[in-house]
Amino acid sequence: AVMATDLLGPTVDIHGGGMDLVFPHHECERAIAHCLTGQPFARFWVHNGLVTMDKEKMSKSLRNYVTLAGAIDEHGPATVRAATLFAHYRETLEWSEPLLARAGSLVRALERGLPRARGGAMDDHIAERRERFLACLYRDLDLPGAVRELGELSRHHLDDPGIAGVLWEAMELLGLADLPPFGTMERAPLAR
Repeated sequence: AVMATDLLGPTVDIHGGGMDLVFPHHECERAIAHCLTGQPFARFWVHNGLVTMDKEKMSKSLRNYVTLAGAIDEHGPATVRAATLFAHYRETLEWSEPLLARAGSLVRALERGLPRARGGAMDDHIAERRERFLACLYRDLDLPGAVRELGELSRHHLDDPGIAGVLWEAMELLGLADLPPFGTMERAPLAR
């Protein structure tokens, strides 16, 4: 609290951490900062869920963890990124082979579908589907919902006018567009 208020001022916009830090760590930090400044410490508190393996919190002490580099080497960057999108940021993410298989399936569907996806201006149906995707992001960053929408679009709507630009926009918003195998593909612009 002392370092944060000294470096960042009396109130920060966003403070976060793992859900296991809410009490007592962040409650104490909030109380100390308020006593120091007389002002609210943070405008928004964002606590993320934990990553687990075999229903236990991933940790070095339990030796139930994977490294990011190891996961990327084994599954590829897009699959690892996609896997992290299958749980809401406040929910626990169970890191497992079934999760990675689902993420890999999405990546393969996108890799196969993007070159065949129809460009041009969106028809009303695709404009509506795009809004459904964006609504998921506006709804407290509902990434699992956004990923479901992306999966539906990449598997069932490749012939719809304007889908190519919508797929690329969605992938950019989810942090997938610049990762292999997508980073070297030709992108379609979003056309209204």
